[in-house]
Amino acid sequence: MRGANGEKLWITYAWIDNEDNNIDYIVNELEKSGVNPIYDRRALIPGQRLWEQIGKNISDESSVDAFSFIITRNSLASEPCKEELAYAVERALEARGDKFPLIGLMHCVRKGDLPRALSVRLCVPLSAPDWVGQVVAAVNRQPPPYRPADVGPYVVKIHDADSGYWIQITPRVEHVSPAIVCVDLADSRNIQNVFCAPAGEVPGSGVS
Repeated sequence: MRGANGEKLWITYAWIDNEDNNIDYIVNELEKSGVNPIYDRRALIPGQRLWEQIGKNISDESSVDAFSFIITRNSLASEPCKEELAYAVERALEARGDKFPLIGLMHCVRKGDLPRALSVRLCVPLSAPDWVGQVVAAVNRQPPPYRPADVGPYVVKIHDADSGYWIQITPRVEHVSPAIVCVDLADSRNIQNVFCAPAGEVPGSGVS
């Protein structure tokens, strides 16, 4: 998914997170998608009042279309980042209303670590393969793109057991009765037992 009109996304981040150019990578990926990232080094004028500039950018509809906060252990520990987040949320709700997109971009943090201001907003794990598409959709106030996983009709799990392994094969939506198990003749001597049981249970193993 690409941004339609070069929508402007404000990015708050901890400077330490860009020591290895990780923030630059995020910015570049968003730019490739058609989003126009706005952040301190691009938008703020040195020597002028910081909060006034941030407030103007967030309050002015012509300046930014959405606000994002890159959530890392560093930004969660950064008082300037947390202050900027709190200030941005306050100004955004005051000037733009509760439909103004506030987006958390999560990296190596848990849901429980989220700042309260973002806990009820869209938070996108940067580990998600479609994170760029999710951000673009949020900036455009559209549902995120979703493609169902390409999976087969069975779930296969392997459980450790004292005597070896249990291979559990469970149909996703159907019942299989009777069931037939086919294995390579050379491997047949390694099979000790074949059981049928309710989904989620390994017969006689205590695994469920």
